[in-house]
Amino acid sequence: MENQPFLHPDSREDTEEVHEPRHRSFRKNLQPGHLVHFLIFATYTFGYIVLLLIHFRPSVTPFATSLYCKRQLQISSCLRTYIYSAIDRLRLEFVGKPYDDFEQSPWSGKPSAALDGAWHRLLEPTTIKVTEEELLRSNQSSIEFPNGGYMAWLGVFHELHCIKMLRQWIYKDHYQPNITSDAFGEWSIHAGTRLLQNAIVDTDSIDHCLDILRSAAMCHGDTTLTTFGWTDMKEKPMLNTRPIDHKCVNWEGLIGSIQSRVTTKDEMESLQNPYFSH
Repeated sequence: MENQPFLHPDSREDTEEVHEPRHRSFRKNLQPGHLVHFLIFATYTFGYIVLLLIHFRPSVTPFATSLYCKRQLQISSCLRTYIYSAIDRLRLEFVGKPYDDFEQSPWSGKPSAALDGAWHRLLEPTTIKVTEEELLRSNQSSIEFPNGGYMAWLGVFHELHCIKMLRQWIYKDHYQPNITSDAFGEWSIHAGTRLLQNAIVDTDSIDHCLDILRSAAMCHGDTTLTTFGWTDMKEKPMLNTRPIDHKCVNWEGLIGSIQSRVTTKDEMESLQNPYFSH
């Protein structure tokens, strides 16, 4: 009775004889040509899927975002992810860096040749060329250059342009000592002033540039903490101006990725407004 649950040795041999021919039959029927056909089919299928992904994919650009890898507020390339990009091959890499000290900034201070040169170089790559396909991604249109491509700015250059205009308005006696009524119309859009009854007057209305900068600040939403401290000079809490890392774009990398798109002076002068007549 104790031996009944176990198979007799002869029974195990019979079992092996039943299964062995099946394995042999499968190996016998698997010819080298079958493997070749399978590899060809797999290659074509993989290629077709890749082409579909390339054709229908949205434009995305990899960038490094922050994780608290080494210390708090330290931005590092710990995680790779993707965001929508308006144009192809745009390099958006984020790094941790403090804001510039305004006292040492080449873009801050009273008018000088060095400061004006720094602003000129900063804004030199403002106008770039984009393709019609890139415009369609954001459902936009723009002016076409005679030699191809469409005129565009990256949003950051609109913001920098506004900052420059506001700064020059502060020093308008230097930059616009003899401003005319016609020229003032352009400045009134940027610097919060209006032309009223042929007289130049300041207003406290919300103007174009200040609201662009307000919108940009709320859009980017810097969540880096600003702290406070006590001093013996003021009764109320004072802002702590100690430099601290912010999540900032790698500016050199960003500008380097658009250099081939930057328009020349001749290209800008080639544009003719078909709706304007003197």
